[in-house]
Parts: sequence; C-alpha cells; structure tokens
Amino acid sequence: MNPNSSGLIFESLEEDKGERDVGKLAVWSVSSAKPGNGVDLLVDGSSDTYWQSDGMQPHTITLHFQQYVAISKVAIQTNYRMDESYTPQRLSVSVGTRWSDMSCIRTEEVIEPQGWIVLPIASEEHPEKPVTGRILQITILVNHQNGRDTHVRQVRVFGSRGDQSTGSHAVSWMTTDATMYATCR
Repeated sequence: MNPNSSGLIFESLEEDKGERDVGKLAVWSVSSAKPGNGVDLLVDGSSDTYWQSDGMQPHTITLHFQQYVAISKVAIQTNYRMDESYTPQRLSVSVGTRWSDMSCIRTEEVIEPQGWIVLPIASEEHPEKPVTGRILQITILVNHQNGRDTHVRQVRVFGSRGDQSTGSHAVSWMTTDATMYATCR
C-alpha cells in the first residue's frame, strides 16, 4: 500500500491519448550532477539509471523551450526502496516565459514515493487549461531523512497533443496562401 494519500503516485506511467511528450522539444539542464549521473539519464527511458545531484539544496531540473509550449502534466520517477535519503520529499514546479516572470505553479510533499509522481499543471485562474511557457523548472526542496543529494530516475513533461505551439506564436500552415507554397515543382 502506498503511504501517499494525495493520489499522485503511480506504479507505471500511461500516456493520455490527448497528450504528447513535450520534453523532447526542450534543452535540459540541472543545477549539479555527480560524474556519470548527468542530465542525460533523466530521459534515457531506463528506471535503473538516475540523475544524482552534487551540491547544496535546492536541486533543480530546468527545461528551456524554443517556443511557447502548453504544459499539462509533469511526471517524475523515483524509487524510495532503492534510494532512501536520496529520494525527493518536497518539490515544486515553476513555469515562465523568461526568468523574470517565473511563478511557482505547484508544490507537493510526497512520503516514500515508489514509481511515478504525476503532477497536473494548471493555472489558478483556469484550472482546466494547461500552463503556457518557455521555461519549466522542477525544484527538489527537501529529500527524505534530510538527505543532501537527490536521485531522480526519469522525468517526462506532457502537453496537449492538438497544440504544437500555443498563443499568438502559433502558425497555421493550412491556409490557402500557405498551402500554395507547400510543394516544389
């Protein structure tokens, strides 16, 4: 039985048909990493590998997108049984269009998480809509048992499948003028 009453922890991660993995569109960075346990292990698809921080808390995982992206869900894979004091306990997710307007969208505390921590991302004004931004930052504020460094096994970021881009920056190639130049003779 999972000790979390919040309903955020899942053994496996299933992709919703209306969502797509937008993490592939980003440039990833971390606040620090032990040699051999870098940022590339967050997206390698293996639950046997992990990113390990190397420094003072808080630890951060930052995604920079080239264009505005609608973010609906962040999923973080942890393994308390294997990692114990390295396992995140309190984390936050912030989104912004640039560093000066970053805002904390969600802060969660989880107890001994085993599997995927799935955090729906939505604005307070419109809880049914995903949040749009160009920077996403996951911050590990506290680890279990007051651990210093952290282990995160995988991270996936999801957005709406229908939106390739959002807001006024979206380009539609289905207009008559655009399709006229879509092929070469």
